[in-house]
Amino acid sequence: MGKLDGKVAVITGTTSGMGAAAAWLFAKEGAKVVMGARRFERGEKMEAEMRAQGLEALWVTTDVRKPEDCFNLVEKAVEAYEKVDILVNNAGINGEGSYAFHESTDVFRDNIFKTDLYGIFDCCKAAIPHMIKQGGGSIVNVASVAGITACPGDVLYSTVKGAVKQFSIGLAYNYGAHGIRVNCLCPGLTNTEMGGGDLEGSEFADNILATLPLHRFGKAEEQARAMLYLASDDASFCTGTVLVSDGGEIIS
Repeated sequence: MGKLDGKVAVITGTTSGMGAAAAWLFAKEGAKVVMGARRFERGEKMEAEMRAQGLEALWVTTDVRKPEDCFNLVEKAVEAYEKVDILVNNAGINGEGSYAFHESTDVFRDNIFKTDLYGIFDCCKAAIPHMIKQGGGSIVNVASVAGITACPGDVLYSTVKGAVKQFSIGLAYNYGAHGIRVNCLCPGLTNTEMGGGDLEGSEFADNILATLPLHRFGKAEEQARAMLYLASDDASFCTGTVLVSDGGEIIS
């Protein structure tokens, strides 16, 4: 039996990196996975590939910057499977390079806040009423070690990820009585499109990795397993937990 047999899991940001790894892992662990992201062709391909392997998957084109898309994603899950047991808010962007905060634009600021923070707000607002009605659920919000310590050259990213961490703790406190667990994953440097995987092998990356206790990037699959732990009954007594999965980055 899989860890998620009979569960319905909604996951955002599933067309690459940690989100894609989580979608595959959750499906292999028995969940009916409802995937949301912006890249339609990738999403449709993932759904077809997963179904070809006998896994249960549903793709819903979703831009988490749009509240209506967040609510539609959850409603499509309920329409298809009648419930939402798990919500993994993984979709996110970063600053894509160092910048001086005082030179950043309002458009740049708003894009990060809408994607990395408001999208999580709206997905949670959409899912929580269903979880209350069914007597419980599990929410995993993906933040970053940048939400715990400073992120060089990307003040706004640190700000929103810190807010995600605190938002998760606040939700955990306020919805525990409804049987809803809310936990937060804080990954460190991970070999993904967003996490700097394209830099691996470069002098820049080597200089960073030399300072880390494990001397390597994390793997998307490793972060997916951390999400699985928090989402599953293995973590049934965990709520308000901030799980750091960073190869020791935060202590280096």
